[in-house]
Amino acid sequence: MHTMSLKKISVVIFFFCVSIANGKQNGNGNGYIFSEQGMMSGTGLTFLPTVAITPNANFRVHFGRMQLTNERRGINVMTMSGGFSSHLEAYLKLSAEQQTQSPFSILSFGFGGKFRIPITLPFVEKIAVWYESSMSEDIRRSEMYPPNITRSGAIVSLDMNTFRIVSLFGACQYKNNVNPLLGGGIVIPVFPSLHLGIEYLRGYSQQSSQLVVANVATKIFSNVGFYINPGYIQLPSRTLWSIVAGFSLTSAEINFLPVTNGNGNGIKIPTIEELEKISQEENRK
Repeated sequence: MHTMSLKKISVVIFFFCVSIANGKQNGNGNGYIFSEQGMMSGTGLTFLPTVAITPNANFRVHFGRMQLTNERRGINVMTMSGGFSSHLEAYLKLSAEQQTQSPFSILSFGFGGKFRIPITLPFVEKIAVWYESSMSEDIRRSEMYPPNITRSGAIVSLDMNTFRIVSLFGACQYKNNVNPLLGGGIVIPVFPSLHLGIEYLRGYSQQSSQLVVANVATKIFSNVGFYINPGYIQLPSRTLWSIVAGFSLTSAEINFLPVTNGNGNGIKIPTIEELEKISQEENRK
């Protein structure tokens, strides 16, 4: 049963890669800059999603490991996201959580997506709607990260030029129970190759669970990033310290200092359609 599940997962990931690769061959993925990193939620620091969208016809792959410092177990995660337009992205996630005093791991397969609403409100840079669901055929349950869980919410971002503030207002469904999911974070781009951040989440894994995670991400090559994130996790039965480390591979160049427009209202990445329109207007002149 588990072999068939892995085969299904492999097929989905294969077609996901092919669809994104075809987009790049058509020329839609050239000249983009990617300014966000993350692991667990596709786009974000570590857990908290942001309004950033993977550039159109580009993809991004994360390989990471979370180690619980006061327990002999951890979580291996692979996440792959792809941009399907300037406002829409989707991602696949495969995680394996080791069990205490057991050589086995709980395999969990997840998928998610994010749609950035194409409107601008006063004092708000961007707004996005986020959805994520994970599942597992394993009958065991992990208190750390339940393998069958659904999360969704609205993400609001404020750009203060030198730093960005992200807020999450949503819900988490687990075992027919729906709990509020709230979070917030701050991102400080220090250099084009380095950014720092900190985030807080309540209700991510279970009701009343709390996470505080710091983030350091750096670009080691043009399309390769490395991140390390120490964190504090409070569960109903105990508290844990964690450390997350991993790599991010992107088809677009990594640059943590976003290019802003003349009014300083946020990230401005011209699409192929916009460039063609500008070229046509130049030809008419």
